Amino acid sequence: MNNLEVGRIYKVVQVRDIEHPCKIHDLVRVVEVKESEIEATIDTKTAYEGAIIVYEPQQCRNYSCAFIGKCKPEGLKDGDKCKILEIKNKLGGSCSLGKNLTLVKLLRI
Repeated sequence: MNNLEVGRIYKVVQVRDIEHPCKIHDLVRVVEVKESEIEATIDTKTAYEGAIIVYEPQQCRNYSCAFIGKCKPEGLKDGDKCKILEIKNKLGGSCSLGKNLTLVKLLRI
């Protein structure tokens, strides 16, 4: 657990047969994890599959917007270096602030 970072999102990639006693859960099992891909919005001008970008969350305070969870996603921090794995879709005029955004799948590198 020493190599996990608070505020990041991980997915389990393998469950091992190793078990350990635990005072909270009685028994725990060892798992392998890797950092998860995260869907986020970025400026359409920089949305190219395979590109390496420095992530900047959208500066928006419209918390009633349907995209706020993608504009400020959990697991990514301002300044993270990320690879664009996939272009999901262009949001076009869907941004309440009029920004030209694209929904992408990112992996922090």
